[in-house]
Formats: sequence, C-alpha cells, structure tokens
Amino acid sequence: MCKLSDGVNRPFGHEGLQSLGKSACAKKIRSLNLRGCFLLKMHALKSISNFSSLECLDLSGCTEITYDGASRIGTYCRKLTVLSLASCGDCINDSVVEALVKDQQLLRAVNLSFCQTVGNRSMKALSTCKKLQVLDVTSCIAVTDQSILHLSEGEYNPGIRDLLLAQCRNVGDTALSWIIDGLKQPRGVFVSLQTLSLKGTRYGCVNFSVDFPISPLTSLRLSHFFISE
Repeated sequence: MCKLSDGVNRPFGHEGLQSLGKSACAKKIRSLNLRGCFLLKMHALKSISNFSSLECLDLSGCTEITYDGASRIGTYCRKLTVLSLASCGDCINDSVVEALVKDQQLLRAVNLSFCQTVGNRSMKALSTCKKLQVLDVTSCIAVTDQSILHLSEGEYNPGIRDLLLAQCRNVGDTALSWIIDGLKQPRGVFVSLQTLSLKGTRYGCVNFSVDFPISPLTSLRLSHFFISE
C-alpha cells in the first residue's frame, strides 16, 4: 500500500483513491489507514473528503499532504475522532493543522509527533476541539510555552488525559504552569491529565507532588520523565 498514489503517475502507484471516493460505499467508510503512503497528494486527499462518515484517519508518513487537500478533509469529514499526522515532515504546518482540526467537535486523539513546523496556531486550533483527550506532539520543536497557553485555554470535556511533550525543547516551567491552571476536569479543581511526557523539555522547578492538583481517583504518570540540564 505504500505506493498508493493519486493515480496520475501509474508506474509508481495504483489507480488511486478517486474511484473509491466516487463509489457507493464512500459514505460508509469509517476507518482509513494510509500510513506510509508517501505518494498521496492533493487529488487523493480530495477523494478522502468524500468519506463523510470517516472517524479514524491515519496519514502518518504521508509527506506530500497539501493545504487544499487538508482543507477539503477538514470541511467534509466532520465525524473524525482519531487523526494521525505523525512523521509527515514539513508539509504539516500550522495552516494545514488549522484546516484539518479547527472546530472538529468529535476529535478525541491527535498525533502530530515529529512534525517540526507545528506551533502556536496549531495548538490554538486544537483548543477548539472540545472532546480532545489525547495529544502527541513529541519532537514538535516549534511548540513553545505560548503554544501550551493556547492549548490550555480550551474547554475540554471530560478533559485532556494524555499529553506527550517529549523533546519539545522550547517547553518549560511556564508551560507547566499553564497546564496546571488550564487543563482541569470540567467544573473541578483537579488536573485532568493521567499521562504527561516531559523528556527533553526545559522543565526545572515545578514540584509535581505539591503543585499538581491530582484527583485522589487518578494517578499522574510522568512518562519518560527527564529534567534537562
């Protein structure tokens, strides 16, 4: 499947997704895994937008994603709950993320790991996803303290459970303060997080045993915890 393409350059791919997008079953497809299909471009992405019942979409490793294609998916695929754009390279920027996720009211899990140009605007767009529970921005080096402020300003129900910030080297104590203040359970005083990955960040001073208000019914796992020197 890795050579699935737009169906334009036939020696390097199959017929593409266009015929599937035009078929009677298009509106019944709920899950689509195109991980590693690095030849997919605008035409294939526009075909995916015909899958209006799509809930899970994995585009990990698809390095030719375009804004126009992403915009079509974001506009017509409004039932997305799981979205992975991991390791898609520089084609995934703030504009593409905004086009895909803004006001996706059912979106629960997003993987943007190793997308190094994702930053403030992406986090602000994700803050409009009220069902968001899992966010992986591992090695997203453009994510900063300000980005986490934007994310923490969202109103999530039941709340963000897993936040993976490993190797986000521009995230530090200020971001953790925003997390403490903003990422709380609905109408509560407790942080909603269960997993927080901090390896390779600029964390230094926050005392988790004192500063993190954790519900007695919840345990916070500091995944791969590391204090950078």
